[in-house]
Amino acid sequence: MTDVITNPDERKKLKAVIVEMTNCLEKIDQQREQLKVIAGVAEEEYKIKKKDLNKMARIMFKQNYSTFTAENEHFAHLYESVCEGKIVDTE
Repeated sequence: MTDVITNPDERKKLKAVIVEMTNCLEKIDQQREQLKVIAGVAEEEYKIKKKDLNKMARIMFKQNYSTFTAENEHFAHLYESVCEGKIVDTE
């Protein structure tokens, strides 16, 4: 594969693809800003940290709550055994 596009028509098509990609990136940036605004309003109204609101939204979006809780439980057991010297029964 070559990195140099010498055909003018191909360069034009490729540039159109890149412009389309940058338009998508701009929309993503706008949506991220909107998420910040929404989280800020919710933080004020419900007194829940934006960090926690964002985490809940990501988990709901990905529909991976069970994975999230399993990973956190595993980490808690690991932390307790290593840092606190507790013997944790994981069964």
